[in-house]
Amino acid sequence: MPQEKYAEIATEVQTLTYEQKLNLLSLLVTSLQENYNNPEFLTGLSTKEINSRLEEAYDSIKDEKCYSVDEVDSMFKDKYGI
Repeated sequence: MPQEKYAEIATEVQTLTYEQKLNLLSLLVTSLQENYNNPEFLTGLSTKEINSRLEEAYDSIKDEKCYSVDEVDSMFKDKYGI
């Protein structure tokens, strides 16, 4: 997906409510678990545990502790080879 598309998606996600964002993240995690090799941090976690981690991540974003798309891509490549 082109980088511009990520920016469009991120802008659209910013318009969602907190609850809508958590629902979207839960759907994405479920999709990852069903369709890809699970990164070890998701393996064996309950929906409640995943939602808790997602809430923590969202709170850190609200506190402006976030990474650029390039930084995330680099971290995933280094840690998971993807």
